[in-house]
Amino acid sequence: MKNIVTVDTESTTINKGHPFTKNNRLCLIGLQSNNNPVEVFNIEYDDAPYGEALAEVQRIINEADVLVGFNLKHDLHWLRRYGLVFDHVTVWDVQLAYFNLAAQTKPYPSLNEVSAHYKLGQKLDVVATEYWDKGIDTPDVPYDILEEYLIQDVELTYKCYLKQQEILKTLPKLRTLVRMCNWDLLVLEEMEYNGIKLDVDACKAASEQAESRLKAIDAELDSMVDFSGINWGSGQQLSNVLYGGIHTYTKKEPVKSILKSGKESWRVRNVEYKHSFPKLVEPLDKTKLKTGEYWSTSADVLSQLKAKGKAKRIVDLILERHDLAKMNSTYYKGVPELIKTMQWEDNFIHGNLNQCVAVTGRLSSTKPNMQNMPADFDLMFRSRYD
Repeated sequence: MKNIVTVDTESTTINKGHPFTKNNRLCLIGLQSNNNPVEVFNIEYDDAPYGEALAEVQRIINEADVLVGFNLKHDLHWLRRYGLVFDHVTVWDVQLAYFNLAAQTKPYPSLNEVSAHYKLGQKLDVVATEYWDKGIDTPDVPYDILEEYLIQDVELTYKCYLKQQEILKTLPKLRTLVRMCNWDLLVLEEMEYNGIKLDVDACKAASEQAESRLKAIDAELDSMVDFSGINWGSGQQLSNVLYGGIHTYTKKEPVKSILKSGKESWRVRNVEYKHSFPKLVEPLDKTKLKTGEYWSTSADVLSQLKAKGKAKRIVDLILERHDLAKMNSTYYKGVPELIKTMQWEDNFIHGNLNQCVAVTGRLSSTKPNMQNMPADFDLMFRSRYD
């Protein structure tokens, strides 16, 4: 008889319990061997030493034939972070298996959703609703409540696993697919855990260069329309410039009034002005917006305009500005800021490689999306061995 070990972990909740967030810590590990009672191991729930607990957890994992979990990659990250080894074990992610069984139509199903589908009951929500949702972190949840919550999650996960084994007995090809996806999970876990190193200083230098170029673009655009008050990132204002329209703006100006005593009084108020722009280019058919007398200025639309002379130069500069502004905010600034927010150490990116999202079954990448990064940003990555 195979030894099926089901695992679940409870951690602190910074960044939704992200295992690579430096200030998070692992509180409890729950393990169940086959249908035996769940064993709960105190890791960092309190200040007690936890070396013996980790040793016992490793012993149980060493004796496992299959390691079962729900959203298992998350738990494996926590195990690896605390020095636990599971390379020899076959794994089974109940969430991933359900996603495959549902023909990839239900992305990231919850344990409640899966257990309800199999008519196995519901997990306890008290820890989430009465503690986490109210800003109370895991170490401050009463131990008996947290332990009960963890035990029920482990038991429900194991019951769902048994149900999936029963279903897949009659679906050998789908069973092979699920097993392959679980093999992939181990590879993806290691990839996420290892991460990829970003040169944050190079990003800062590239951002400064991009901002310098953006200022130069804005200055040239201002000179071409003989007006310095346009926000070139505003679609409505750009519509006025390209397709003709009235730009309304305000300026603070001193205004004089006469008091009852006859004395003069000065105060500053906003004075409204209007500036009329001539039409430089004809808008494309069916690109008028529903709000006001504005036309689309999306990059796709601008690239199709039949612009000449000054209008073409403005369009070219706007397209360059759009790409450069996105590159700067999303990548040169955005990714280093993500590293800071997520508390990832040594400037390593630990992005998500998702198996339970795309209906086609393909892999997706989020936070950040490593699959669609521009080639210029790829130059910001460095070897960990340098």
